[in-house]
Amino acid sequence: ADPRQLLRQLGLGAAMAEPGFASHFSFSLDDMEQSLAATRAEAEAAEQIRNRPPRIIYRDRPALLVNIDGPPILRDVEQSSYKAVINTPYPMIRDGATFYLNVTRDVWYEAGAATGPFRYTARVPDGVARLVESAEEREGDNEAVAADAVPERVTAANAPEIVVTTEPAELLVTDGPADFVPLVDDLLVLQNSEDDVFLHLGEQRYYIALNGRWYRAESLNGPWAYRGSDDLPTAFANIPGDSDQAGSRVHVAGTEEAQQAVLDAQVPQTA
Repeated sequence: ADPRQLLRQLGLGAAMAEPGFASHFSFSLDDMEQSLAATRAEAEAAEQIRNRPPRIIYRDRPALLVNIDGPPILRDVEQSSYKAVINTPYPMIRDGATFYLNVTRDVWYEAGAATGPFRYTARVPDGVARLVESAEEREGDNEAVAADAVPERVTAANAPEIVVTTEPAELLVTDGPADFVPLVDDLLVLQNSEDDVFLHLGEQRYYIALNGRWYRAESLNGPWAYRGSDDLPTAFANIPGDSDQAGSRVHVAGTEEAQQAVLDAQVPQTA
């Protein structure tokens, strides 16, 4: 194999310009081929990264996201006439033609289909309620994942809306109409939400970071599109380090936090 050609493929062509390259540079062909294979594997892996945004759902009132991993899958519940939807983290039981959904202790919803629409109910068949109570006792009385998002006393008047999705999704919730306040330069931030959502005045577009990736849209209702961290408006690099939104700086290319994250990722970890 021609070492010069291999170096070019590895992006190390500059090494050939060093004085004495031809007479003093030597290496193992096996090592070079292994490095080349690793480089190709990294390039192929990078091409497979999917930056397509998840379904981003916006609500300006209390709401809970119930994920079902694909079409609902029903299984018989042993020693009963009930069926359970097994591909969701929430207890969802079918009794006849009605589906009962439990989101936290003693808070139930019902619907005619596993995908909703669900409505709050104060009446649940005793057998269905006992199934969930028994499960909680076996698991140490753990609360549902979204317990903190549900008011302590839920009634039909204040029950959060149930948003069911069978595909990857994120729920963006504001306490009333979206309320943006100035943050830095021409960048505003959503103040009545637990999520860091930004409005760039120059572009008149909204930005949100999800799982380390940025997405932007002309409306909070979308459609959202991927935006590279190195292609953000300059105002994002000026987000104050002592602000509530400082955590977003790690996702902005060029910031000290982003550079430190890259270095941390290169440190070998023991599991």
